[in-house]
Amino acid sequence: MERNGRDIRQVEEEIFQFHHDDVGGLLLEEWNFTLNIEMAVRQAESPTMDQIEQHAETAILHIAHFSCHRRNLGYLEPIPHDSLLYQRCLWKFGIEERAMEFIMDDVEGQIQQMVEHDWF
Repeated sequence: MERNGRDIRQVEEEIFQFHHDDVGGLLLEEWNFTLNIEMAVRQAESPTMDQIEQHAETAILHIAHFSCHRRNLGYLEPIPHDSLLYQRCLWKFGIEERAMEFIMDDVEGQIQQMVEHDWF
């Protein structure tokens, strides 16, 4: 995938005929999570404008995914990120991008504290 510059979703589709977000959605369905949460997991990485407008949970999860990816936190999938879509998600909740930077500074600090305490 990385060698050929292909996105993880393309490779998963080619090899498995489904994507990892589909697996997450199916697990949440099996575990009786609400449809909104299930859809958020299925849509969060690459939502459409309509999906973020219709599903607050999708927009919230996309903000978290984009913000962590931007800060190199967690597993980083080599997928393209749409900054305008991220902005739209922030606007949906009236969040300024600079406010997210402060929030993410705090998140990184908390992660560092957990690492220092051997919590993970």
